[in-house]
Amino acid sequence: MNLTEQAADFKAPPLQQLQPSLKTYQECYAVNVSSDMPPPILPAVCGGLTVALVLSVLYGLRRRKLLNDSIEREKKAQGSDSTELSDNRTAWAVHRYANTEFYQRQLRVLANLLHGAGYALSRNAYDSSRIMPEDRDHFAYQLEDCRLRIMSPYEDADSRTRRIEQAMNDGLAQTWLRLLLEGAAENGWYVTGSRWP
Repeated sequence: MNLTEQAADFKAPPLQQLQPSLKTYQECYAVNVSSDMPPPILPAVCGGLTVALVLSVLYGLRRRKLLNDSIEREKKAQGSDSTELSDNRTAWAVHRYANTEFYQRQLRVLANLLHGAGYALSRNAYDSSRIMPEDRDHFAYQLEDCRLRIMSPYEDADSRTRRIEQAMNDGLAQTWLRLLLEGAAENGWYVTGSRWP
């Protein structure tokens, strides 16, 4: 007898034989089920109730977080409870306020210098490349000039030039450029398009 003949002779058992008996189901799951309730429905009901419970807990946690955030925003709007001007919250707020514009100007100058020298900026770390040494010195000089113009706007040109040259000689300007480039890279901005031969 070949496989085709065996398949033709095969008879599926009746559907009642495929379902577990109520007694077997009660023994496996240790539950009392009435005879009018089909056994496979109970796990679905339990599963549905479990999902509903989990979702309600997550909803409650989310609602609590939103409430806490709202309370925090309200506290900030009312001001700090501290009687000290030098408390941490005020110091951090002043730091953010004072430095945001400063760094935005520095980064704008850096981006213009990079584009002017034939470099580009990318969000892909694999495209990053090195800046040529002469470009690096030029960028450091220009960024130090920008920094001094922001921090000492009334300084005369000769004094500023001496301070820039001193910063170039002692490495401050190059360190400042490195910090800006590393900070930008930490935020996902990379220099590309190197002019290395």
